[in-house]
Amino acid sequence: DRPGDNLRSSNTQVMYLRHANAAEVVKVLRGLSQAGAVPAAEGEGKDAAPVPAASDSGIRLEYEEGTNAVVMVGPDSELAAFRSIVEQLDIRRAQVVVEAIIAEVSDSSAQELGVQWLFADEKFGAGIVNFGGNGVNIASIAGAASSGDNEKLGKLLSATTGATAGIGHIGGGFNFAMLINALKGKSGFNLLSTPTLLTLDNAEASILVGQEVPFVTGSVTQNNANPYQTIERKEVGVKLRIKPQVNIDNSVRLDIVQEVSSIADSSAASDVITNKREIKTKVMVEDNGLVILGGLISDELATNNQRVPLLGDIPYLGRLFRSDASKNTKQNLMVFIRPRILRDGESLADLSQQKYQSLQQNTPLKPPALAEGLPLLQVFPSSRARLEGGDW
Repeated sequence: DRPGDNLRSSNTQVMYLRHANAAEVVKVLRGLSQAGAVPAAEGEGKDAAPVPAASDSGIRLEYEEGTNAVVMVGPDSELAAFRSIVEQLDIRRAQVVVEAIIAEVSDSSAQELGVQWLFADEKFGAGIVNFGGNGVNIASIAGAASSGDNEKLGKLLSATTGATAGIGHIGGGFNFAMLINALKGKSGFNLLSTPTLLTLDNAEASILVGQEVPFVTGSVTQNNANPYQTIERKEVGVKLRIKPQVNIDNSVRLDIVQEVSSIADSSAASDVITNKREIKTKVMVEDNGLVILGGLISDELATNNQRVPLLGDIPYLGRLFRSDASKNTKQNLMVFIRPRILRDGESLADLSQQKYQSLQQNTPLKPPALAEGLPLLQVFPSSRARLEGGDW
């Protein structure tokens, strides 16, 4: 005693989703339709026949993107099972707003002091004490001065840094020159960024505040007639990429990739030098809790000491026959992360209102106040005028 074949005929079911994405839901249902037979439950014995999967009846699944609807064609008994799955998947997902504070402090100090000598005589020969530090070469400067090449002398002096002073006599008879170079520099870099990201549960979000810097990747010369270079642009700045996962106990699992990059002032390399600080980690944080990442500290000290043997070791007087240079660099990177779960529209509205009020207080040019329920075309009258004038 079974229903007739007319009741087993295919029917159509269209479900308009409220929160879920129809394409993603259909992907899950198609995965279930390809799962095959479901094994028997425990205690039914080895000879129990496997329970057929819902797809064994040949149910068809499609989605309509315009109305965000799932279309199912198949027997009523199978449609009921699939409809139950869709209803459980079609729920409102929580949102997570992640507030971050990225602070990088770099401190660099350098000092250099060197004295160079040059002696030359037509009868007794010549001698030179040349350290060549900081781009200063007394032999090149003396040669340009003796030849009267002011253009070359100007280029040599423009390459020096710090304070450079010299005395001497370049001409006939006994020639001598003394060159003193002194440099003391201090630089600090304090980057403070406070990005805020809002994303759905289990959805990745990223933010970039920086520049696209061109880097030379190669060059080609065709018979010296048509040379060209290949350039690749790379992003330099502050990057933050986060993927949150809300747990049942109101904790948030965060997959974090944070990067701070900048262009270095040094020109010692053949191309642009970039500084890069990157953190990749996975952490668990309570709702509205605070976690700190990084705290990487580097303290580098580089010294360079050049001197004339014996003469440079004489107390006090030896200062005239040596060159000392030192450079100290300290770097510290700290990242603070605070996630906050937003489960309804009221929480999101409160957060948006707080950010908007903060913008009004910190902006010299106040944006128009947003009244509750006021249409945007009344809030921004200039936009309404453009719309009515046919500009849009």
